[in-house]
Amino acid sequence: RYNLVHGIYIDKEVKDSYTEKEYREQIVWGRVRRWDVGPKDCIAIFGHTCTGKYMFTNGKYSIWKKDNLIGIDCGLAGYDYWPNLCRLGCLCLDTMEEFYV
Repeated sequence: RYNLVHGIYIDKEVKDSYTEKEYREQIVWGRVRRWDVGPKDCIAIFGHTCTGKYMFTNGKYSIWKKDNLIGIDCGLAGYDYWPNLCRLGCLCLDTMEEFYV
């Protein structure tokens, strides 16, 4: 089971502490932190925050996986500035195979 969000995944138990507007803003604009714990009942796949924030690399940014969290934003928005780091990351949910453009 997957939950795809742009910003951050919010567990059902925590969702009730937000207003509907706050909840929507978080799932769209919130940022997952390296030390965050993933959901218990699914795998959360998110973007918005470049995976370079989670891993240090000498090569291009890659899809980041930790527990039940998967970050797929490989920094394409910054390609004009950092073409040696940024690229489009794609993930096949059926096979978990990674593709990069």
